[in-house]
Amino acid sequence: MPWLKFLNDGLDTGDHFTFESQNKFPSAIVGLKFTEGGQDDFYAIVFGLAGESHIKSEYIIRDFGIRVAMNICDEEKLKRVQSTRHAEVSTQSERQISAGSAFSVFDIDDEKEFLQVIAGAASNGFGFIQSFTGKESIAIKASKGQTIDWKNLIVRVRALADAYELKTFETTFPGYAKFHFETDKSIITALDAQLMRSIIARDFIKVHLAPPEVVDYATCDFTYDQNEDRFEDLALEDMLNARRSPLAAGADIGSMKSMTIRLWNVETGVQVRKWSVYRCLVAEVVHGGDTYILSNEQWKKVSNALQKEIDDYMATVAIAQCTYLPHDVNIWNAAANKNQESIFNAAAKNGNTQLFLLDKGKIAIGGKRLYEVCDLLHADRALIQVKRFQNSSSSISHLFLQGRFYGDAFLTDEECRHGMRQAIENTLGAADAAPFLTIVPLKRADLAANGYSVIFCLLAERDIALMDLPFMARYELMHSHRVIVNRVGMQCAVAFRRVVTGQKSKPPSRRNAPRVRQP
Repeated sequence: MPWLKFLNDGLDTGDHFTFESQNKFPSAIVGLKFTEGGQDDFYAIVFGLAGESHIKSEYIIRDFGIRVAMNICDEEKLKRVQSTRHAEVSTQSERQISAGSAFSVFDIDDEKEFLQVIAGAASNGFGFIQSFTGKESIAIKASKGQTIDWKNLIVRVRALADAYELKTFETTFPGYAKFHFETDKSIITALDAQLMRSIIARDFIKVHLAPPEVVDYATCDFTYDQNEDRFEDLALEDMLNARRSPLAAGADIGSMKSMTIRLWNVETGVQVRKWSVYRCLVAEVVHGGDTYILSNEQWKKVSNALQKEIDDYMATVAIAQCTYLPHDVNIWNAAANKNQESIFNAAAKNGNTQLFLLDKGKIAIGGKRLYEVCDLLHADRALIQVKRFQNSSSSISHLFLQGRFYGDAFLTDEECRHGMRQAIENTLGAADAAPFLTIVPLKRADLAANGYSVIFCLLAERDIALMDLPFMARYELMHSHRVIVNRVGMQCAVAFRRVVTGQKSKPPSRRNAPRVRQP
């Protein structure tokens, strides 16, 4: 233990602290086979810590535990919810409350967040359960006097199996039904094959890596297989470069299932987690006209109703021409070893007196933090938000949220407009600032919202259209567009610009260049 070594370094040898320990955690698995009507069903009951780790994940019905939990829960006595938010960047979140309550209290957006775990108390029909935790499996704490024995084992397992088939969850957790767990093996095989073609081609527009569990990025690093290079974040490019040999043109998904990602504690040097690359893949694939999302080794099909709603709305989103925004700008900054949107912004502003550069202007909103209200402000009353569309290292979903927030702040917050005016005057001087000050009035009464627009400018290395955006990014665009147009009252459009990028050089191994953390 590093802290014990630290203490002993300050003591004489004879005064050193010593510590020895040994932990043993026995576990067991009971397998049950039910045969009824010529149909065989198999169940596993796991006892002890880590017993479930002995079961191969591909044989587990992945939604069994959470679906049973949703069907048997007391709707007013939920205590914990863990979800994964699927966007260009996956977000793990966990919400826990001190007293059982309804699902609505957890503030889950169940159209964007996949439920991973729910815990709480069971409904009256399951009196033998005091509390449960449902995920891939369902863990049960038996009610007092209701311990499991050989007389009630079969009855209880059958009760939980029957609960899996119930439709109660469709009412209690309506968003869950919008992402159907795909179980058809032929479809899963086709989805995996399509995903592998994208990985082999290094087309990462709709696929990225994300930890399947909540991790502390402040204390952890990642490695790929036995490669010693360490990385702060997961990236497909790094994973492929870490392989001993390149992926063959005909490689199948088995390559992703056999390759591992390891999580290390940077302070102790101890490996704390290990997952297959496949478990860390997050992807979107269109197959047979349907959209499927891969998360935590499980393919989910987006419901036709949700798919149609978003596709129909995309047809109403205007594409802004913005002739003043340049094409084919090289945004590579060799000195910084990265591509930067700020280079595009500067190129757009260069010589254009109708544009004001605000991407470095920090404006107070709501008397709190300082924000960049927009990257570019145009004299035609356009607030332009610029973002590079690439793989998941940069979230355009977040861009749409920003546009919604900043558009509302510009309209309703006088302090925000005051800060913008100061930034304009300080940069241009009173005389040259006049045209821009006219479009940023201090008083709300002097501002007609429908005369302004929020423009989302997406930079890409190739020509793209709205339907090339990831499904969940289009979802976020739909909701942001609705808020900006219908609630804020401003216009909203999207612009696309092709740019030239450079390639980031490989970072040195963390083993040779340890990270220094700020206190």
